[in-house]
Amino acid sequence: MDRPENSYPELIHYLKRYASFNALEVSQISACIEPVKLQRGEWLLHPGEQCGHLYYVRKGMIRTVAEGGKGEITAWVTLPLRFVTATYSYIKRKPSNVGLQAIVRSELLRIAKADVKQLYESIPALKDASLAIMNEHYIDLERLYIFCLSHSARQRYANLYSYFPDLFFKVPLKYLASMIHVKPETLSRIRKLVDWTDGELSTGTE
Repeated sequence: MDRPENSYPELIHYLKRYASFNALEVSQISACIEPVKLQRGEWLLHPGEQCGHLYYVRKGMIRTVAEGGKGEITAWVTLPLRFVTATYSYIKRKPSNVGLQAIVRSELLRIAKADVKQLYESIPALKDASLAIMNEHYIDLERLYIFCLSHSARQRYANLYSYFPDLFFKVPLKYLASMIHVKPETLSRIRKLVDWTDGELSTGTE
């Protein structure tokens, strides 16, 4: 049975935030997509494996996991309606230095790198959209990296609320703590110390 012209409207709607696509182009994109389902704790990609796909999260949460000197570090958590991949492995075609794991039951859409390349050639607007999406993601990562380096634990927590409210309210505490480089018990203590005024987070004095 042929796949419908637009089997994945939420993905196409997301892409159309960055570029326009006609019906034929939407059909071409849809034809290259495969759905993926993961259980809680299941690995989408283990560290050391090669990543050959881009993934779009429909439901659930996917954390990007790196190995640190004292165990796993959650580098990022991808929420629904966002793309995720193991960037270094995907681009360089080498074993990944990070893993991708479902925090909760998750549903994703994946597209193989070879198909992405072909689509870029036939649909130039898709390449433009992908670049815009990638730029947004790297701006977020840079912001997280900078405030983790240059601020106190309490200020990192406040910045997380200010810049990434979706992550702040949806991601389990232990993963948030890892993202901003503090211990879970420290983050739990900070949560009890901060003040909420008119819906805003105030860290008070250091």
